[in-house]
Amino acid sequence: MERQLMKERNAFLKKALETPLEVKKRPQVPPPPEPPKKKVPKSLASDPHAYKTVSGGSQYKFGVLARIVRHMKTRHQDGDTHPLSIDEILDETNQLNAGPKVKQWLVVEALPNNPKVQEVEGKYLFKPPLPVRDRKSLLKLLRQHDMKGHGGVLLDDIQESLPHCDKVIKQLDKEILRVVRQTDKKQIIFYHDKGINFPVEKEFQQLWRNTSVDGLQDDNIDEYLNKQASCHGLASLYSPSGIKSMQDTGPKVKPIRKKSRKGRSRATKISDNEHMQHVLQTYDDV
Repeated sequence: MERQLMKERNAFLKKALETPLEVKKRPQVPPPPEPPKKKVPKSLASDPHAYKTVSGGSQYKFGVLARIVRHMKTRHQDGDTHPLSIDEILDETNQLNAGPKVKQWLVVEALPNNPKVQEVEGKYLFKPPLPVRDRKSLLKLLRQHDMKGHGGVLLDDIQESLPHCDKVIKQLDKEILRVVRQTDKKQIIFYHDKGINFPVEKEFQQLWRNTSVDGLQDDNIDEYLNKQASCHGLASLYSPSGIKSMQDTGPKVKPIRKKSRKGRSRATKISDNEHMQHVLQTYDDV
């Protein structure tokens, strides 16, 4: 039995070796066609960096916008206040190579939504933080801030808003006060009201500077000032009664009362013949 199986096995192997195997090749997939190459303008062929800017990436677009805002600010500070069209802006900033997509983005989205730019009849101007144009308007603004209790104005905002700022500030040197803010070392310009100049002792100046009410609610400021004053023996200066008396120093107007008409008797109507009673006679008996 085993011999028979061995013969069959050997015969099968011999036949398998004589029969050639057919190997099927996988069909070859053709490679995808290459995208057409963009034609590079002759003016940009020698400058690969310039060719990258034409693509209109987000970084490039915001770079164009930042350059425009800086140019508009410089124009305003130099006294050029007439508006410019988008083509004039790109020409003055040497950015005429900006593509149509970048230009459309500037007109539709970037410039209208920029807080430093204002649109006037399809053209664009720099939008200053303060409405000042000359020496008189700046002095008027500082005076209004002082009268309304708004304090001073940042010198940075004045420099950004006022054309020829350094020259104007120098002219107003005797009418303004400069104070350096301790938190960020920025200068603040105040109106110098010469009508309220009076000497203040250094002790009170030190108390004023050392007493800070930052972070306190309005309801807690009175209590805090009373505590600080009591520590220095000055409780009467911050007492609620003292503050109230200062608030009620205005003239009091008495209300006008209307006189009542009660008790007044109306005049009785006089007959036409009443003044002839001593002359006329009656004829009741006849």
